[in-house]
Amino acid sequence: MKKFTAIVLSGILAITAFAANTGSIYAADQTKSRYTGKTYIHKDSLDADSIVHGIDVSKWNGDIDWNKIKADGIEYVFIRCGHRKCDTGVIESDIKYKQNVEGATKAGLKVGLYIFSQAITEKEAINEAKYMINMAKGYDITMPLVMDFEYNGDGCRLAKAHLSNKKRTNICDAFLSYVDEQGYVPMLYANYSMLTDDLDNASLSNKYKIWIARYNKETEYSGDYDFWQYSSEGKVKGNGSSAMDMNFWYNDGSLEEKKVKAESVSIKELESNEIAIGETIKLNATILPTNTTETYRWTSSNPEVAYVSSDGKVRGVTTGSTTIKITTSKGLSAKIDIKVKNNLNRYKVILDSKNKSYAYTGGEIKPRVTVRTKYNQIKSVKTKENVYLRTGPDSTFISLACVPKGTKVNCIGSLKVNNKKWYVVKYKEDGEVLTGYTCADYYSVLTKQFDTLADNNYSCTYVDNIEIGKGTVEVNAVGSCVGKLTKEFTIGPKEINDLKVSKNTTKYIKLKFKGDDRADGYKLYRANKKNGKYKLVKNVKNANKKVVNTATKQQNVNGNTPNANEYKAAGSVNKNVVIKDTKVKNGYNYYYKVISYVNIDGSNITSPYSNVTKGTCKFKKSSRVKLKCNSYIRKRANANSKAVKLAYKKSTYRALEIVYDNKGKAWVKIKYKNARGKYRKGYVLKSLVKLK
Repeated sequence: MKKFTAIVLSGILAITAFAANTGSIYAADQTKSRYTGKTYIHKDSLDADSIVHGIDVSKWNGDIDWNKIKADGIEYVFIRCGHRKCDTGVIESDIKYKQNVEGATKAGLKVGLYIFSQAITEKEAINEAKYMINMAKGYDITMPLVMDFEYNGDGCRLAKAHLSNKKRTNICDAFLSYVDEQGYVPMLYANYSMLTDDLDNASLSNKYKIWIARYNKETEYSGDYDFWQYSSEGKVKGNGSSAMDMNFWYNDGSLEEKKVKAESVSIKELESNEIAIGETIKLNATILPTNTTETYRWTSSNPEVAYVSSDGKVRGVTTGSTTIKITTSKGLSAKIDIKVKNNLNRYKVILDSKNKSYAYTGGEIKPRVTVRTKYNQIKSVKTKENVYLRTGPDSTFISLACVPKGTKVNCIGSLKVNNKKWYVVKYKEDGEVLTGYTCADYYSVLTKQFDTLADNNYSCTYVDNIEIGKGTVEVNAVGSCVGKLTKEFTIGPKEINDLKVSKNTTKYIKLKFKGDDRADGYKLYRANKKNGKYKLVKNVKNANKKVVNTATKQQNVNGNTPNANEYKAAGSVNKNVVIKDTKVKNGYNYYYKVISYVNIDGSNITSPYSNVTKGTCKFKKSSRVKLKCNSYIRKRANANSKAVKLAYKKSTYRALEIVYDNKGKAWVKIKYKNARGKYRKGYVLKSLVKLK
């Protein structure tokens, strides 16, 4: 939070402490700082106050040896917990926050927090305050919570907003009053220019503590203030060679309030300590006495398995176990173990049949089941810019690391929170594998695939799986899964596998097969190529249909259709079924397949398609082709096949049949004489001849 340096762009705050080795001293007109070697003149009205020296820090200070800091006479520190970005306005946590706050507290320093603000509305200011209070929970915060309000250059969003003094003052007041309402001591940090020119400093200082930044031998500020950041060039043991922000605190005793220590903390037992992926449960904790002034923090030992919010809500993310712990600011704690199971609602059932139905056999039909995720699961991603890895899916959760732009990471899960998508990823930093949450907006997807659930996670039960009609498979979770899935399948008449052409003529093609006396009818399909598009050409009712039970017979007599529960197939006597296809053209080849069907409850249930068979509508013996132009007769129906003879325009040949090559072009098979006068068979393109 420096005034003119580039580091200020990051919103560094620092506070300095106690200048003398022997403890507090009483302010005289001036003080020589042991950390800068310079002398500073204090405001006359503050002469009688006790001066304490401290620092303020952020990630820019790197790794700090807090014991050395304490030993060098520093009594307190303000730690940056987060900042609002100057360009996007997104709030992000300081990556060193957790390390700093735990280290400083353990070393015995008094700790306060600050957030670098770029709020341009009162609502944004309150959100920043909420963010900081959430970060403060569970830590022993005994110093004020600070709003760092500064422009940070002409290009930042606060400067570009061109707000009025009144608007800026209202924004600060919104932040500070919210902090006050939550039981913390609020304080405003601003430089000399902001306080004198851009804010109503009198109204703010009447209600809140003020921390002025002024890098000069004296502040020359007429308003009230409690802290003075007097230098950004302090030298303190424990911070290496880095300079630190130094601060005077004019301690009037107003921060020394009575603290009520927590004596016990417990978590209410759950009916079940197991939850499913995507499920959320609320933990309820009791801290006694109820008037304790201690704050608390919820944590998860394996946040990638389940994370916990600041109000004790636990959400399952991936399978595994975790311990959820609540800890007071003085270290009293309670914990509960949570197991997260897979949830079948993330999956769908896929059956092994490639056809629309399974063929009736007289016995149980048990389709083979595969349980697969409904959607492709993201497996690896790549950062589009620098992005934070956090302990939970929200910017209020502590940052574990900053993943650099262009980094590829493995993704082990994803979820949506407040309409924003988050990934759970593994990132390796300095040899350590970190697992955490990161916002999906800053990643591009590299790979994804469907996940198949191992069959030891579920069991299958089959219902109505013998007779023709609708059957059901029930998939029930076992082991490390919860939930249930169902999938309908169809049992149709037996598959016809003996379809054949019994007669090829010049006017029709006759096909036959063994019928099924369970079927209501048969549908014949035809295509010009074996793997072509088949179209319905005949729908034939089964004259041999039989049923056996009384209820079904009565329905048939009345002209009604039997339903699935009442339908019972008759015996096994099958008669030949003959179907004529008369819509054929001379010389053409056709490919056929057939299905049988049963009508139940107004819908046709069909058998699988039969085998495919080929039929040819013969040319008449008198059928001839006449060449439209000179053309080669080829050995096979293929443009690349060997030319066996050159046939001239208007020459005629006997036509045998029409066939198609693999590109769909029609060829006429003809009979011709070779050079020795012997008859041979060859092919010419149909487009080059005229049929007679």
